[in-house]
Amino acid sequence: MTGSEHRDAQDLTASPSLLDLASHSRFVQRLQRRYADLLPLLPAGAPTRDSLTDALAALRARGLALDAALRVLRQLTLERLVHLDTEQQAPLDTVTRAMTWLAEVTLDAAWQQVQIDLDALHGMPTPQAASAPSCGSSAWASWARANSMCPATST
Repeated sequence: MTGSEHRDAQDLTASPSLLDLASHSRFVQRLQRRYADLLPLLPAGAPTRDSLTDALAALRARGLALDAALRVLRQLTLERLVHLDTEQQAPLDTVTRAMTWLAEVTLDAAWQQVQIDLDALHGMPTPQAASAPSCGSSAWASWARANSMCPATST
């Protein structure tokens, strides 16, 4: 059994010597003071795409603008990962996967907001005539092709 297999096989429960180790960090202390009422929005355990999406929706439901909600979500995720890493000896792939999910959820939410803002500013793009070669290569064009709003591109 390799070292990584041993770590994967072991339970991620905290040993007595690691209990509350993260609370000694001034960074964690600041996050716990500032976001005490919001920390429960992120369920226990390693953050996943679904848990991060749900936490973002809950932050938005509390009236936070998207930019503020994304910043808070990042702080909640970092606080959780510090605890998982220092107190429960979470494997590196657990931490990096959670950061990847945070990045993907953030980019998805930001992209959707940009689309809403651009549509409000310029109006929804109209489908091109069937004789047009394509809708282009933008993100909207990909969505439009997927929803049969413009002709498929020939490759």
